[in-house]
Amino acid sequence: MALEAWLVKAKTAISNTLRTTTTSTTKMMYSKRSHVVGVLAFEMAGLMSKILHLWQSLSDKNVVRLRNEATSLEGVRKIVSNDDNFLLGLACAEVVENLRIVGKSVSRLCKRSNDPSLQCFDQFFEEFANSGRDSLHWEWSCKEMEVKLKKIDRYVTLTACLHKEIDELSDIEHGLKKLLQCSDAEQLIKEKKIIDLQQKVFWQKQEVKYLKETSLWSRNFDMVALLLARSLFTIV
Repeated sequence: MALEAWLVKAKTAISNTLRTTTTSTTKMMYSKRSHVVGVLAFEMAGLMSKILHLWQSLSDKNVVRLRNEATSLEGVRKIVSNDDNFLLGLACAEVVENLRIVGKSVSRLCKRSNDPSLQCFDQFFEEFANSGRDSLHWEWSCKEMEVKLKKIDRYVTLTACLHKEIDELSDIEHGLKKLLQCSDAEQLIKEKKIIDLQQKVFWQKQEVKYLKETSLWSRNFDMVALLLARSLFTIV
């Protein structure tokens, strides 16, 4: 019963948030993106990571663990409450808040899509949250979701690697620029260091190029937005 009540609260909270998001975003002009994700890859990977965490936190195993372990910690029961339902409600409230934040971000990104259905994500999601009516058939089965999560996890990993390699490239290029401006070093030593750094820059650019091609960076924006939207439908 506690979980059923939580689901009702979750859907209500998310619906209210998306309604607010719709009102505010209609006042803003977004550039339409029918091409690749580009620099938004890092934001979308962050949302994917949150979706992975949400799905895992709502698994039967974690729900049982939450009920049997997290709510029975001595420190929590002394400081917060010894009421199991109250403690479970607090834990559920945290999940609801995370869902609200992710839903708001997905709605904002979907407004950038050229797909009319994705542009209206907030409306379809509110309808789904309130009535369970999935007119676009966006909800996946648990088995389908598990397959998609493997794909999402791979995108998150590759995009995180891309971010790391871009930072490293920036550091190498900064070091090269600093060396070129340095006039104190012995000429032969300086030339050797310059050649070494230039080679590092070249190979680092190749690594960044490869990761851009395999990560979210080069994926179609609408495809990634749909992946986020359908994942959120399935979680709720």
